[in-house]
Amino acid sequence: MDQSASVGQPMAMMADAGGRTALMVFAKMGQVDGMRVVLMATTDPAALTMLKDSAGWTALMLAALTGHVEAMRLLLDHPSADARMMMLCNADGVTALMLAAGKGHAEAMRLLLDHPSADAAAMMTLAAKDGSTALIVAAENGHAEAMRLLLDHPSADPAAMVMLMESGGWTALMFAAQNGHVDAMRVLLDHPSADAVGMMMPKDSAGRTALMVAAAAGHADAMCVLLGHPSADAAAMMMLRTANGGTTLMAAAQDGHVESMRVLLDHPSADAAAMMVLATNSGVITFMMSALSGHVDAVRLLLNHPSADAAAMLMHTDSDGATALMAAAAAGHADAMRVLLDHPSADAAAMMMLAHSGVFSALMFAALCGHVDVVRLLLDHPSADAAAMMAVRTPACDSALTSAALFAADSSATRSCAPLLLLLRRVAEEPQPSCDAQQAHMTKVMEALCMGPGANELFKDNQPDDARDECICLLLSLGASSFVPETARPIMARIIRNAVQMARAPHLINEAVVGMAASRKRPREGACVHLNCARAPTQLPVCGAAAADEFVRSSTSAMCGVPLHLARHGP
Repeated sequence: MDQSASVGQPMAMMADAGGRTALMVFAKMGQVDGMRVVLMATTDPAALTMLKDSAGWTALMLAALTGHVEAMRLLLDHPSADARMMMLCNADGVTALMLAAGKGHAEAMRLLLDHPSADAAAMMTLAAKDGSTALIVAAENGHAEAMRLLLDHPSADPAAMVMLMESGGWTALMFAAQNGHVDAMRVLLDHPSADAVGMMMPKDSAGRTALMVAAAAGHADAMCVLLGHPSADAAAMMMLRTANGGTTLMAAAQDGHVESMRVLLDHPSADAAAMMVLATNSGVITFMMSALSGHVDAVRLLLNHPSADAAAMLMHTDSDGATALMAAAAAGHADAMRVLLDHPSADAAAMMMLAHSGVFSALMFAALCGHVDVVRLLLDHPSADAAAMMAVRTPACDSALTSAALFAADSSATRSCAPLLLLLRRVAEEPQPSCDAQQAHMTKVMEALCMGPGANELFKDNQPDDARDECICLLLSLGASSFVPETARPIMARIIRNAVQMARAPHLINEAVVGMAASRKRPREGACVHLNCARAPTQLPVCGAAAADEFVRSSTSAMCGVPLHLARHGP
């Protein structure tokens, strides 16, 4: 007998790599017979039931999590049971009662709370490391019956329990509202001992209320429960602000929850006009948030609401001077922009010419962020003055073109020459006066493209790229002249070679101005090439591919920024 006990004792206490004993495994599975065998095999069952695995879980916690009431009863009623096991918590500070409440295991909760050795009041107010209580986790998961069991227990202080907050300042009502658990919300708000007004008005650490979190999650029915409660001051609740000035309407609009927005705007107690013009601490109104997020239905709802001042909203600027159109352009939301520009109250031409803090326009934002569809939308809009938009300059002489070039040479993997190519083609369609300012600007664009943070990748391994090569050709034809980094020289040489060869076909080219440095070495006889040097231009004859190759070899050595003009001529 003594020998069997000495053998059984270490076997019962043995654990797997995660620290789980056989008793824990059987408890989680609800295998009561297996648990009895293990408990009989040890001389210290009290110690065995108090053991924790590597995450701090006990056999009782695992049984409570899975709702195996008989397994829990075996542990709690064992002659050697230690009542303290009910108060033990895992590494996250979670107890057996919290685990059962989070899963809605009402019978398991009742067993714990009503056990003769239980300190029910202490168990119900005990908080996990994140501040969650049994009531909070039950509300978060929508377990109304479990919540009633807690609030109605003889040892409960329901008025205090409903006001307890986790570490972020969230109450049980906030969690239930966020997840749209309307039955759980009603259990809290309608409890005889509850202060419904006190529950609905508190804010979390960021200043959000239960109504705000319901709106942000798009739970219109949960919002109706709050606003329609007999104790609710609906008008006041809808006008509450977060720490950064956000409103409930903004919370709903930011993620495009149109039904939630209608609940607010159409509520009998709502001051819809006032709600729509409330701004955050940085001057952002609800309308701008909807445009920035690209929620077209939300944008339409706000613009077309009977209480809206659509014209004012369309021209509203935040504290940095940004408008809804700029926000949508930067985010690439072309559909939302169409709604803005085509609204009957819109002054589309004025909206497109507005600049962020007097610097960046909607077109610049779209180009800088690489949204080619938005660039095209702005340029092609019936009210657009494309030339004027592209002519807008920042104090540093940046423009939509330089913005697009910076995006093309961006160091991220999203680089694309498509926006720049679209803009350059538009510029090239119109006759461009040859002036120092124009050439200086095109040179600035070229430098942004060739010397940006991702230029090495843009010109990597001399790989063909039709869009990039066309951009460079167009820039050079518009008077750009620039130092060319080592990685770009082979590509630039190829572009010059192609341009020289094309010069023998008048139907393919009118006048290509290839802005690269060139030595004054005379190519062979043939097509007429003009070197626009510091002195008066001189004519150099060029003929054939071999001549072009020789010209490229000679021209790529200097790189001093002298534009080369290929003029129209015959074969």
